[in-house]
Amino acid sequence: MRLNTVRKYYQSRNANGALFGKVSNIYWLFEGNIDPRMDLFSDRGSFFILILSDRVLIICPTTIYRRLKEEVFTGFDFEYLEYPWYGDPLPLLEKLGHKFGTIVTDLPELRGVKGYIGVDDSFYSEKMVLSERELTRLRAVGKLSESMLYEFSPELSPGLTEIEIEKVLRALLNEMGLEVPFIGVCSDERITSYSQSHSTEKRVKRYLRISLTTQKQGLRVSLTRFFYFGTIPSELITVHEKACALYAHLAFDTLNSETMEEVYNKIHRAYSVLGLKREKQELYVGGHTGYVDRSFLVYTRNVKIRPCTAYAYGIDYESARSEDTFLIKNDGNAEFLTLGEDFPKIVVKVENLKVFRPWIMEL
Repeated sequence: MRLNTVRKYYQSRNANGALFGKVSNIYWLFEGNIDPRMDLFSDRGSFFILILSDRVLIICPTTIYRRLKEEVFTGFDFEYLEYPWYGDPLPLLEKLGHKFGTIVTDLPELRGVKGYIGVDDSFYSEKMVLSERELTRLRAVGKLSESMLYEFSPELSPGLTEIEIEKVLRALLNEMGLEVPFIGVCSDERITSYSQSHSTEKRVKRYLRISLTTQKQGLRVSLTRFFYFGTIPSELITVHEKACALYAHLAFDTLNSETMEEVYNKIHRAYSVLGLKREKQELYVGGHTGYVDRSFLVYTRNVKIRPCTAYAYGIDYESARSEDTFLIKNDGNAEFLTLGEDFPKIVVKVENLKVFRPWIMEL
């Protein structure tokens, strides 16, 4: 558990405790070893956790108290506060704020309530840094996600619908123990029209894009891969080369910048260096990932680039998109978490750095 990290944080805010209710923050607190969910699609956990200097309180509905105590938090010396399953927990949480003084919280409905202040960017910046155990898990999720796409590729064929491809791929990923918050299968003219898209009943002809976000124990990665039935046309080769070059600059800039805002400004300049046009306000390239999917975007926040942090970047040029998740390692180098050995690749050179990018797979 990261109790000491939390206590140092709330003390730096002149507070007496911290109350968490968001799934991603509870996952982080327990390093992914506790699943706080009942509803898999809710951002709110099934319980709240209040961390004080001398104790930890679990605030939960009466219906799950025994399960939490006997199955989830075995070995933890926690105290419990129950409320009726049909009741609103907010009055109880408000009383805790009055009782213990200032408490930092990730619950937006408590901000402005007497006794509570919201967690700020300094907390989320600290949360970006992952432990070795978490990095090992993130590597496994990344490699498994891409290898499953590769192993699934022989099953792809013209005439399948986008939604049929999604259903089978989702089932395979689930069978491998991965949750799939997002799969977007897009084909042919839809790729040119929509840089991000859900799957439809459209039948695939020649050109196919599959975008994935997968997770295990709260840690997420994202990637995109392209497929073509037949010989790849020269015009597609050109746009994909440019998208790969943009991503290579983005990775290089992340390694050689102090803040994410600096990365954002550099990638805008890279468009000009490569002779491409894109208005700055049109840039959407993602940002930090981990327990919160892209909680800091490459935008205007003054968030420092730090070792042991992961970034999910996706950059578009016309019908091409280059997307992967990579890690800034302790030695300052990058490791592509979603780039395995099997997919075809090209090499893009940026100054003294060679960057491998996935290429279109011919089927």
